[in-house]
Amino acid sequence: MNPSIYVVLAGDDMLKIPGEYINAYRSIPGYIIVGSRKHAAIKPCHWLEQKLFTGRRGCYKEKFYGVKSHLCIQNTPVLYFCTHRCLFCWRVQPSDLGLSWKESSLEGFELDDAIHLAEEMIAAQKRMIQERYSIDRLLTNYENMIKILEVLLKERRAITGVQIAEKAEISRRKFREAAEHLLREGLIAEAGGGRYILSKDVEEVAESTDDLEDLVKRRVANPADIRRVHREALEPKHAAISLAGEPLLYPQIGELVEEFRRRGFTTFIVSNGTLPEALENISREPSQLYITLPAPNEKIYLEVCRPLIERGWRRLMRTLELLDTLSCRTVIRITAVKNLNMVKPEEYAKIIENANPHFVEVKGFTYVGGARRRMGDYCERMGYPRERAFELFQPRHSDIVEFSRKICEYGGFEIINEFVPSAVTLIDVNWGKRSTKLVPA
Repeated sequence: MNPSIYVVLAGDDMLKIPGEYINAYRSIPGYIIVGSRKHAAIKPCHWLEQKLFTGRRGCYKEKFYGVKSHLCIQNTPVLYFCTHRCLFCWRVQPSDLGLSWKESSLEGFELDDAIHLAEEMIAAQKRMIQERYSIDRLLTNYENMIKILEVLLKERRAITGVQIAEKAEISRRKFREAAEHLLREGLIAEAGGGRYILSKDVEEVAESTDDLEDLVKRRVANPADIRRVHREALEPKHAAISLAGEPLLYPQIGELVEEFRRRGFTTFIVSNGTLPEALENISREPSQLYITLPAPNEKIYLEVCRPLIERGWRRLMRTLELLDTLSCRTVIRITAVKNLNMVKPEEYAKIIENANPHFVEVKGFTYVGGARRRMGDYCERMGYPRERAFELFQPRHSDIVEFSRKICEYGGFEIINEFVPSAVTLIDVNWGKRSTKLVPA
């Protein structure tokens, strides 16, 4: 057997994963495959990067639940396995590459044990922080923001990014990396044709480098915060078991939660809800369990999720029935896709009411990863040019708020928080305005 074609994870030659698929993940920026058996992975998310580069900008989980973005390991124990092939999923699915195997079961595969996986994930996270996001790189990015502003303050006109990089004596890549933060916080603005200009409010108040530094420290990033956050990030405290695949397929998922807990971690598990028997028998519940509700009814579920498991909708409904029996905090996650599953809010409300979770998150679909190809294909099947997929399917934050309000009206729930950058709302179903939404230790 040619190892460049297949990677065998068990003694039986029929149990194999095409090497092209594993290599596809290795080639995606950020994915770090961990463990001896190579079926698990970690990946720094956008918000971990933002927190490291700015010292302050965290994700919605930080705002909603107090989970610090720089202390979070986004991971999966089952990178190549799932019971769904959801249209909206960012995961690269085998069918995207013209490959296939029984990806809905790990039966017969040799797997790393939970102790080994926890140790490997934590070690990989620390190495990644030290090597990919070194303190020198983060502080250089801060300095480059000042240099860009100095050039634009001196020029007082719109010039191209190439010109700015040359005048600031930085590479084009480093210019783009630093300019992203300045654009987002409104210190510079795009002027068309690849040109940039100092924002009017900055031009009005800034007369010197000291003024520019003060603006960056107040509005974008502070070196003292960056140093503190980087130091803290080397001792992560939260495991988000949510990166890709269906985590409840991993037979030691409860033991993995326990291994993180023993190391002082809080844990989230994000599941598609098709394995109620695994949830019934889990040996250790996470700090918070998410169950994805991708549709208001079975017809839409079949269209959106393309399940690889029989009676997927019935299994999901059974999982939702179990939520009230769990001792951990529970969340129903609606991944909302415009013109696909953002319909029938009254049916969503009824399902939520019956399940009685603590919270519901309505989170807008993001047009990234493998979803770009799939949603483009779906767009063409619907009779539209594939280049319209982003416009047709990715909702704005205002769309998410409006849809959330409709669900609340039918269910008698309440929106208690929102996070505009991620297009997500937090709905109180059965929290009862308790003292804190912070994740319990």
